[in-house]
Amino acid sequence: MKIFAHKLALATAVALAAVLAAEAAYAQRNRAPPRRYEAQQPWSGGSRFTPEEQRIIDQITANDWRNGR
Repeated sequence: MKIFAHKLALATAVALAAVLAAEAAYAQRNRAPPRRYEAQQPWSGGSRFTPEEQRIIDQITANDWRNGR
């Protein structure tokens, strides 16, 4: 009975390791590449965020200075 339990535990460990390795490979393959931002130049007048991203940031931070609030 001990040998059966050891074999079962070994088989479970090997199967779990295979699943975790496959999941890690999948996560790395489907990860979006990082976005590059140019350094913000004070004279450029631009924003490093898209208008949609800025709208979300303003909602989260309750900072609607662009809308005059």
